[in-house]
Amino acid sequence: MEKRVFRKKWLFVFSAIFLPLITFGLITETIESYLNEFNFLEFLYLLLATIFFILSCFKLFRKDENTVIIISVSLLLFLFFLIYNILTFSPFYIDLEPENLIFILFITLYIVLINKYKLNFDKVDSIEEIGKREL
Repeated sequence: MEKRVFRKKWLFVFSAIFLPLITFGLITETIESYLNEFNFLEFLYLLLATIFFILSCFKLFRKDENTVIIISVSLLLFLFFLIYNILTFSPFYIDLEPENLIFILFITLYIVLINKYKLNFDKVDSIEEIGKREL
């Protein structure tokens, strides 16, 4: 029996493409943040989000049980980072470009789809438990 993370195969394929791309983008953003203007809190936040995304990529390809939770946490960290960057771009000007809003809506929809189509491992019986009846 093949191990699965999501009930839909297209969601796994999309996640296998999308998560490494975000991870690569966060790694480059972390390096750029470290080299340009060093802000310790921003660097720490980017480093933490990068570690979560690397962990979520490994968990996704290993198809572990808590993969959906780690992906959701890392996407929420990324979403908070996006919203923070939009709101703190300038104290008098909020950068509400359509591309940013569409990307935030896309990430939110992706989080909803992942949590909707996750596979519940509690309902999956192991091979040894098939045929045994609890008294």
